[in-house]
Amino acid sequence: MRNLVKTRAVIEDESRDYPSPFAFWIISFLYASFAALTFQKLVLPLTPEFHAGNGLLHNDATYFHTIAVQLATQINTEGWKAWTLFPAAAAHVGILAGLYALFGPDPAWFIPINAAAHATGAMLIYMLGFELWKNRAGKLGGLLAGSCYLIFPSALQWYGQIHRDAFVSAGTLMILLAWLRAYDNEVPVRYEARSFVLLSFAGVLLVGLFRPYFPVLVAGGLLISFLLTEVLCVLKEKSVRTYNFSAKVLILITICFIGGILIWQKVDSVALYQRLSIDIAKNTCPTPPEWSWQSNQYLPANIDRIFGRLAEVRVSVVHLGSAVGAGSGIDTDIIPSSCVEVITYLPRALWVGLFAPFPSTWAEHVSAPRLVGAIETAVWYLISLGSIITFAKARSYRLFAGTVFTFSLMALLAFVHPNVGTLYRMRYGLWMYVLLCGALGWAHLVLKVLSSRKSEDLIPKKLLHEDLESGKTTLNGINRVAASGAVVLVITFACYIGFLIRDLLLINQLGLGSDLDALVTSIMIPMFFITFLAMPLADAFTVPFLSAQNKGLQNKESLLRHLLGFAILLLGCSMILIILVAPFLTRLVLGDEGVVNHKATILLSRCFAPILLVSAWTVVGNAALNCLNRQNQAALGQWFVPVVTIVALGCVPKGQSVQAAVVGMLLGSLLNVLWVVYQLKSAGISFFPNMPSFRLLAPVLIVYRHLLFAGFLPAILVPMNYSFAAGINAGSVSAWAFTSKIVVLFSGLASVVATSVVLPHLAGLLIHGGQGHIRRDTNILLLLSAWAGGLLSVGVFLFAEPLVATLLSKNLYQNQVVELTNIVKVGSLQLPMVIAGALITKLAIVANNSKRMMYAVFLGFIANLLVNIMLVSHFGVMGVAVGAMAGTATSTTALILSAHRSVGLKFKDVAVLLSTWLVWVGVCVGVTSRSAAALTSVLFAVAGMTWAHYFLLKSEKQIKEQPV
Repeated sequence: MRNLVKTRAVIEDESRDYPSPFAFWIISFLYASFAALTFQKLVLPLTPEFHAGNGLLHNDATYFHTIAVQLATQINTEGWKAWTLFPAAAAHVGILAGLYALFGPDPAWFIPINAAAHATGAMLIYMLGFELWKNRAGKLGGLLAGSCYLIFPSALQWYGQIHRDAFVSAGTLMILLAWLRAYDNEVPVRYEARSFVLLSFAGVLLVGLFRPYFPVLVAGGLLISFLLTEVLCVLKEKSVRTYNFSAKVLILITICFIGGILIWQKVDSVALYQRLSIDIAKNTCPTPPEWSWQSNQYLPANIDRIFGRLAEVRVSVVHLGSAVGAGSGIDTDIIPSSCVEVITYLPRALWVGLFAPFPSTWAEHVSAPRLVGAIETAVWYLISLGSIITFAKARSYRLFAGTVFTFSLMALLAFVHPNVGTLYRMRYGLWMYVLLCGALGWAHLVLKVLSSRKSEDLIPKKLLHEDLESGKTTLNGINRVAASGAVVLVITFACYIGFLIRDLLLINQLGLGSDLDALVTSIMIPMFFITFLAMPLADAFTVPFLSAQNKGLQNKESLLRHLLGFAILLLGCSMILIILVAPFLTRLVLGDEGVVNHKATILLSRCFAPILLVSAWTVVGNAALNCLNRQNQAALGQWFVPVVTIVALGCVPKGQSVQAAVVGMLLGSLLNVLWVVYQLKSAGISFFPNMPSFRLLAPVLIVYRHLLFAGFLPAILVPMNYSFAAGINAGSVSAWAFTSKIVVLFSGLASVVATSVVLPHLAGLLIHGGQGHIRRDTNILLLLSAWAGGLLSVGVFLFAEPLVATLLSKNLYQNQVVELTNIVKVGSLQLPMVIAGALITKLAIVANNSKRMMYAVFLGFIANLLVNIMLVSHFGVMGVAVGAMAGTATSTTALILSAHRSVGLKFKDVAVLLSTWLVWVGVCVGVTSRSAAALTSVLFAVAGMTWAHYFLLKSEKQIKEQPV
């Protein structure tokens, strides 16, 4: 019994690393609101080819807006008696008209409602993960799938507009959640039957109000799911619980009843809307194809009429797409005219619904929406492959029932909507359910690799017993690393998207010229000092703080406040130094060209200098939050800077973009400080500086001294590469800054996760005597990082050219697009090394191996410098990219060899890891060569790499851990 209590305590403690559904909804709502507002008010006005005015796209949103404006005008003239909920066969137009009547005709008023619906859909996907797999894999997979649902950019086409798809997706997922809960194997409490019905009632009401005909399709999908699942139960000779059977019947009755009422009430408006589509198609299409339905005499008339109605809708959609010149139709030449033809085409329709747009069309007629859809589909392909693992390891009736329902509805939608653009948004919620199934499989595999034994075995048993008895949570298992790392990764990635939006806004407003060069350089100068002065403080602070934490709150608070005082003195002096020697620093980076450019850069550098002082609070405070297992709160604070900067850029005229960027970044940094102070206060720590005591800080400063030198050389590589780029021509600095963003993005993500999650984990093992586990965990994390970096490299290689062309084609010539594309591709080859380097650096800190780390970094610096000298004069910015890759490869290889000695990684481990990077380079080259021989070689190389990794992981399981 005591062991059971301990096990439950471990599970409950680990579950706290995942956000609650309500917390996830709050984060999703804030993100969706910000993204939708940015899309309407900033992104679309900068792209006139897509902007139809009022922050809307050229699609049905403009029609809905017009109807809502007309109704709002009528309300203001005649009073609220003129208001109706269904002016255009959907409730969202009536709601919009009411908002227009109250606040004015601005689509932005609808953003909170739409964002709430989108956040609800993301939360439901997150909850469905645990329903399908009731363990950590369900939580982790649900988090990954819910995050994809939330941040996929294509979703902005409906929740960032005034469409109804966010509501329909959320309602459908509500019904699916109720349906799956009815398949619970445990005997449910009586009141849960009512909760099933209420949840399905809310879902069908949401679906029916915004798309009145959809409840009929949902009921059909549920009926098919019900029949096939019950047949499977009978074949498996499993008894069907009466309660479960009754709950499912109640759900079906509820959906059919509410859906029938809604259709009966709105039959006129629905018929009018459908007739309007058909009439438009016939009037605009001069020669519509001949078509007539052939009735089947062997089927009941009602069933034959249903099939005929489906085919008729498909005909009208095909006609309309042909009339308006839609370019994303699939199988538009196939128009079934009988029940047999409809049934035989449904498997093909399911294939289209799941996998369209197909890879063969990704490079056709490249535009921003098509590019986004292609990238998202590629991600969906990759994640959905994990469904094989899910169906092999987590087979259940609820998984089968949910999959049948999803596939049935997906086939019907793809049948009546052969246009991929329309199908994409209508299938989104169902499509994400399939992605969820894949995410669960990958989550299970990752957690199994990370923890081949029970979580208790990954921690010395004596220490685990002490932690459970005392209630402390200072020592984390590797499963918690996966949980916390996933949450931090999602939050940080969303933050980086904000920084990317900021950069794109600046490029569109300033262009690739001297003004943007000045702004980029002035931001880089204080960031250089933060990188090598402030960041190492966080790393050096981790182990001493965790040691002090075991001695009580007073000891760790004292250490924290003294370190804050030291950081303020150090970074404050650096701020004054930047203000005084700004002319020298800017000339050092930009050279002697362009006096006006230098003057602007000097002024901006002095304006950005206070960020150094502010970073003392954020860097030290976030390090403390990470050690206190508050990594999520530390990551959330990062959002202030991009959000405030983007808002500032959107609120000022185009000529004041530089000033807005300065004010936005400074104000966002101050808000981040307030957030950190508040979070530490809630943890019982007063975060105010003390005059530093060097005796108390001795354990930190000893490590910091080595890290300072080790961090200086990578930091100075940034201005050095900028300086090489500045010597080429005007705009080269901006070009290098933009193309290096891809590496900065993922290296930053890896560094944040390594600092906030991996470093405290390894430090905890070291402090509590778990040295034997450090080598094992390091080896596994390095192999996983190699796979993550390699897949990212391949993705960037495939989409680099359309991405650069889509984002920057307005500001660049064709030869510039090609050059930037090649630079992005070369930079992407670094990703496996960059991500592994971030992990191995933290390992060197824990192993007290900072001297060897300094030597490795020095070798990388020399390699980067030499390659720049040799290549930049001949190849321009491409030479800078090759130099950066050479430096990264050299330093990371040296770090890995150092870890071979200090941690005890075997030579075969190091050899396999280094070979993996070479294999991924070959894969990148092979997939873009379009050569059958190259692709075949790549497949064999990947197969060999997979076998080698499996062999290493299998050998890890057989190694006995060192006794404590």
